[in-house]
Amino acid sequence: MKRALMRIKKTLYAFLGILIIVILLFTIPPKNAVRATMLIHGASPVSAFRCNPKYDSGNSRELKMDLYTIPNKYGYIDDTGVRNTLFRVKTYFVIFHVAVPGVQYLS
Repeated sequence: MKRALMRIKKTLYAFLGILIIVILLFTIPPKNAVRATMLIHGASPVSAFRCNPKYDSGNSRELKMDLYTIPNKYGYIDDTGVRNTLFRVKTYFVIFHVAVPGVQYLS
């Protein structure tokens, strides 16, 4: 019984480790980080994978941060009722990216 629990525990840890590595590898390109954020925040998977996030050079230069936009037809409405089409992308450890919905940056 004890060996079975230990085996299940090891399998669970291995699965979680692989899942974390896959998520980190998925967020290496900034565009994929935007897609992952869309999925996490409730956008449909089809629209998340079909959209093509573009670097918004004008707003990025003006606000001094990396901003990406998606077309309006792929935008999604979050919990507060705001349509999200703008994302701020932060870089960690030189290659990993995290996207944050960025409606508040244009206010």
